[in-house]
Amino acid sequence: MGNSTVLRTVALWLLFLMLTIAAGALAIVLVNAKVYGPQQQVRDYFQALQDGDGPKALGLLRASVP
Repeated sequence: MGNSTVLRTVALWLLFLMLTIAAGALAIVLVNAKVYGPQQQVRDYFQALQDGDGPKALGLLRASVP
């Protein structure tokens, strides 16, 4: 194996590693936005109201009943 072949192999591995890290970071950002974002809490709240589950809806709001 020549020196340029080794260099090319290392460069390809580094490119693969960087693309894998970038894809993982993008996946984390998307999951955080869709699953753990405020929109999901609002969807859960409205779903609890539609299901007639008032205590769950109040719990999602962290509300207390006087």
